[in-house]
Amino acid sequence: MTRCSLHNHTVFADGGDTAEAMAAAAFKMGCISFGISEHSPLPIDPSGGMKEGYTEIYIDTMRSLRKQYQGRMQVWCGIEQELYSPLYEDVYDYVIGSVHYVYHDGMYVPVDRSRQEFVQAVETVWHGDAIRFAEEFYRLTAELPQVFAYDIAGHFDLITKYNEDDCLFSTENMRYRDAAMSALTELVKQDKIFEINSGAISRGHRKTPYPQPWIIRELHARGARIILSADAHAAENIFFGYEEMKELVYSCGYREVTVFRNGQWIQEEI
Repeated sequence: MTRCSLHNHTVFADGGDTAEAMAAAAFKMGCISFGISEHSPLPIDPSGGMKEGYTEIYIDTMRSLRKQYQGRMQVWCGIEQELYSPLYEDVYDYVIGSVHYVYHDGMYVPVDRSRQEFVQAVETVWHGDAIRFAEEFYRLTAELPQVFAYDIAGHFDLITKYNEDDCLFSTENMRYRDAAMSALTELVKQDKIFEINSGAISRGHRKTPYPQPWIIRELHARGARIILSADAHAAENIFFGYEEMKELVYSCGYREVTVFRNGQWIQEEI
């Protein structure tokens, strides 16, 4: 399959390396189709999105990199669009749709900023009921296609980032599974591509990718497309966990994954 990596971040937002360094590393790793999908500007939390005034610089940088690698590596300019960001302009090659915050009772509650904030939100906002937090997260995830158009569903079960081994709530709880399945069904109906995302593993929060294996099996049963993603915030992680993710999705029934090549979404054998 084509060595493809589209979900990557740089110093334009919360990444640790420049776009130039990320592209150079991807090329050295044998990448054929490489994209950066910078976080959209986020007025409710400037630290969570592209820095003010950087959008045009980001786009110009990616155009320059495309010319630099022309004929050697395809370079794409994407955006990871957050629910509460201003709507993006139609200038990106692809869009990842993500929910990182839940608006509740006048507050924008972060889903994945830190474990401490997650636990505090469960206790103070949802009165100890973490499943209610998850239900609201999945409700917003299901509604996201009504807010803006996008191609890839980002880290579908991000709500479980700090819940390794079900340490904070049970993902076998039927309320949790009903909420997740409702969102999954809606996004499959909208023909979204679901990413298999190793980002939380590389940052030490999970042992398995987003989403959990039972969700990947449900996606396969419904004929949903999937794409491999490292959600890299550093150059060394651009292809983090790809071989393990291939084995995982194969065990869940998949024989093909989606790649982005020549500006098209293509199915290729694993």
